[in-house]
Amino acid sequence: MKRILVTMTAILCFSLFSFSLFAAQTVKTTINQIHEPTTDDPDYLIFANDGHVYGISAEDEDLARIAREALASSSVIELELKERTDFEKERDMRSTVEGVSIVREANALEVPLRPNEVGLDSFVMPEAYAGPLSGYSLTWLSQGEVGNLFRWMRNDLSGASECYNRAHVWSWEIYQNRRYNTGKMFLFFTRRYINEYRYKWWFHVAPFINVRGEPQHVVLDRQYAGGPRVMHSWTDMFMRNDAHCPVVDRYSSYSQNQYARYCYLIPASMYYWQPYNLDNLERRGISKRVYIQGEVNHAYRDARRSW
Repeated sequence: MKRILVTMTAILCFSLFSFSLFAAQTVKTTINQIHEPTTDDPDYLIFANDGHVYGISAEDEDLARIAREALASSSVIELELKERTDFEKERDMRSTVEGVSIVREANALEVPLRPNEVGLDSFVMPEAYAGPLSGYSLTWLSQGEVGNLFRWMRNDLSGASECYNRAHVWSWEIYQNRRYNTGKMFLFFTRRYINEYRYKWWFHVAPFINVRGEPQHVVLDRQYAGGPRVMHSWTDMFMRNDAHCPVVDRYSSYSQNQYARYCYLIPASMYYWQPYNLDNLERRGISKRVYIQGEVNHAYRDARRSW
């Protein structure tokens, strides 16, 4: 009898382990935009406000409909994701969505913020536009100083957090403790790149600073780099085809030119938090000149997970 109980317990434990091992991954997020299937990419592409791209098969019209409803109502959604293969993980390929549900109640600090986009139909006139670095003075450092700064930056931020929250924590702490004016380097991946490589992100961001003797900005990406990287050396870490990413100062240069290039770079001041801030700057002329404590609090809660 004892042997039977031991055997049954072992089977139960194995069954529970197997269930947890093969259980679908779920994420809660909000949607920035949805792209319809094309001949180049037959999936609906969900550009989430966490920076990730998720694919819905063109055959799953019901899932796409729920996603559209969530986008229209600015609702939080929970995505059930198919387990990626080792091949897909090694090549940073996107996850496939197997289930979508609208979340009626969610902690605002646990999901990416999606701003109210009412009244964002037209762009300001070009002559009235001031870029995200306009009137902002970046700090210049020596080679030794930037190396010391990189090593000083905290390396205990959660890898599961959003890149824009990690960047906000780093730039905030650098300013508070060192009084250095860093920038934010936004790297945008276009539909052309996402289609060709089934890529998992539509943007990434990290702090940057100027270094004497370097013709390019130097990026401080403590999560993915072992040291400071000049701008285009940093982009090479993410571009599988080593594509050159041109530097622009308008969000529309990226959003309205999805097939002209594989990627774009937009340098901004340390106060810019998410891509929608860059969009708001161009559409509404809303610039960011100071840190907003609520955004800093949100960034810490996500990046540190225990703050």
